[in-house]
Amino acid sequence: MSEMKPPEQTNEEVLEEEIRDLERPALKSWGVWGVAFALLVVAIVVVAVFVRINKVGETERIAGQVARVPPVAIVVQGPVGLLDAPPDAFRWTALEGAASYVVTVKEKEHGEVVIQRPVAVPYLTPTDVESSDLVPGRYLWTIEARRSDGTRAGTAATEFSIEPPAEVEPAPSAQPQP
Repeated sequence: MSEMKPPEQTNEEVLEEEIRDLERPALKSWGVWGVAFALLVVAIVVVAVFVRINKVGETERIAGQVARVPPVAIVVQGPVGLLDAPPDAFRWTALEGAASYVVTVKEKEHGEVVIQRPVAVPYLTPTDVESSDLVPGRYLWTIEARRSDGTRAGTAATEFSIEPPAEVEPAPSAQPQP
């Protein structure tokens, strides 16, 4: 048998072949890049779907917990009943778990909001402008306690009326009438 020898390459040919190999792109096909990109997009979509499902589930869980804890009635301290001037403060008993309160005072006949303000304490002192808006008439005022997550923890509503002070008749003059 005759022995076959591989053809001999010169050093120059070996170097040229190595250079061609190095210059050849690592991935010749755009198809490979396309598949890699498609897999990346699919992975991102799957993660986004799971994150969204988790958020929806958490929102429903929180809503379910809040639904099991009905709002509590807040004890109103005042003003209540008949007043002869605008009240100097609106007061109520603090509610455990309440992070803030929203006080709303409406003119009862027309439903016009006179005061609506959030407070962090169980009282509201009207500003001078708010007090000047409390003219004689009937008013409904409400308190809504809110938890730190914004859900309603308790409510209260009551009424008061402001009557103008009775007019004082002028005293008869001491001078004799002609």
